[in-house]
Amino acid sequence: IFLLYLLSLNKFLAENRRSLILSVAGLIALIIFVGFINAYTSSDIHATHLLSISFYLGIFACVRTSLMFSSMKSPRGRISTLMSPASIWQKFAARWTVNVPVQLLVLFAAFWVAEITRVSLWPLFNDGATADWFAFTYSEEDHGQYLIGLIFSSILAAQAFFGFGAIAWPRMSALRSIIALWLIGIVFGITSGYVLMHYHFNWPLFSAERLLMTTIICNIVFTIILWGLAYLRFKESDVIDRLF
Repeated sequence: IFLLYLLSLNKFLAENRRSLILSVAGLIALIIFVGFINAYTSSDIHATHLLSISFYLGIFACVRTSLMFSSMKSPRGRISTLMSPASIWQKFAARWTVNVPVQLLVLFAAFWVAEITRVSLWPLFNDGATADWFAFTYSEEDHGQYLIGLIFSSILAAQAFFGFGAIAWPRMSALRSIIALWLIGIVFGITSGYVLMHYHFNWPLFSAERLLMTTIICNIVFTIILWGLAYLRFKESDVIDRLF
């Protein structure tokens, strides 16, 4: 079983080698540019670095994940994917491995490439002064640990949604996922506004720490559910293909 998983992983990497290399090259170019901008604007606030870099890394993660089932767009690619000698779980796990844990390691490395660029270029725009390296250290008052958890879990949840969209609508997956998120945001905004206008809550009970922790937990739950739905949708595609 594990051997078939490795073969599926190798097959996926071989078939997508060019696009993966181009994606990493584009990410490096983007992240070096972000580091340059942070040095040029003399931005020395760690929270600003974290938010700005995470924003671009999150976009990259979502767009890249929306391509994990790109072979399903055409009949030939669909047949090749579904008829390969491996179980649905092994084929799904191979794609998930590349697009989640491996991609997260690449994004983490990209974050520090941006920091290296910022620190290296800082003296050019600040009269020879040196910049402090980013450090994941925050006081209890600014809830920094929860902020990092919120950013990380939000990227995972958004990535899972685009992963589900990659198999739910393989053609123009990224665009359709963005439209779906936009519609969900509108519905959520209208619903939240209605609830806040017609119901009263004891807001002191909802401290910043509790709100952040609740949001992190919700992101984790949504991430698990969405990846589960993506697997079921992929499995359903195999069943339909075998029936017809």
